[in-house]
Amino acid sequence: MKLPTFLIIGAQKAGTTTLYRDLLSQPGVFFPYHKEPTNLAHDHVLTERGLAEYAALYKGANESDARGDASTGYARIPLFNDVPQRARKVLGEDIRLLYILREPVSRIVSHHHHIASNHPCAELVDDFIHEEDQHALTFSRYAFQLEAWLEEFPLENIRVLIFEEFVKDRRGTIEGLGDFLGFEPQVQKIDTEAKFNAATNRSRDKGLMMKLRRSSAYGRIRPMLSADVRDRLRRALTPKAPPPPPPPTEKTVDEILKHLEEDQRRLAELIGRTYPIWDPDKTRQKFEERRRAHASKTASS
Repeated sequence: MKLPTFLIIGAQKAGTTTLYRDLLSQPGVFFPYHKEPTNLAHDHVLTERGLAEYAALYKGANESDARGDASTGYARIPLFNDVPQRARKVLGEDIRLLYILREPVSRIVSHHHHIASNHPCAELVDDFIHEEDQHALTFSRYAFQLEAWLEEFPLENIRVLIFEEFVKDRRGTIEGLGDFLGFEPQVQKIDTEAKFNAATNRSRDKGLMMKLRRSSAYGRIRPMLSADVRDRLRRALTPKAPPPPPPPTEKTVDEILKHLEEDQRRLAELIGRTYPIWDPDKTRQKFEERRRAHASKTASS
């Protein structure tokens, strides 16, 4: 029975799709046709039938392949709980884990735009962070999410990547993952100009593409379509996302940074990085510039 040998566990809106696609370009790396199967988020995977369904996703893989599951739900406590325990039971103690992290205010802003483009939610980020069912702040508590995995797996099983470093050197990052995941990197195959799943791109859950995805016919042919073909279909059949909402206020940025400060200190300690990993003053400056740009654009329109 072939099952994943590694997981991309998140974080949501932190570059997981680009990481997945760069790894998918490598010979000897296999992902199921659906990027985020999320099987380990539910107890069903512990049943005989559930395990067989999970294994069926990897029937096309070679035994020697590094086999991945890129489900951002795996680092989204409290939406999905007990994932590390299921992972250990189903996949064993040798599973490798990738956790890619992004400057948290930017992650929350992107998270909000994604949700607002597809589902009802607060119009402003300033209100969105207080919607209990969205868990925007909790999903950015990276140390909190990581510690759930460290209760089941040693740190040497986990490679924590920083999104801002990854996008500056995608080929170098993938090359550095070869030994860790068990494949021979051919990084010239990575299209470093390609951008995937940008928040300003498409409203993923709307339009003709959504209807197609729900059809039984597409369900049958989708496994036979390459990721590039699926990309072209999405671009052709999915409406553009609405314009981004206004940037968070200075007060909101400060609130997020204060809320996450202790977790950020713990994260740096856990992964052996100098605190702060992301300079809060640079974050404040970035969003101040965005507010000015937004105000200028609004005034001229």
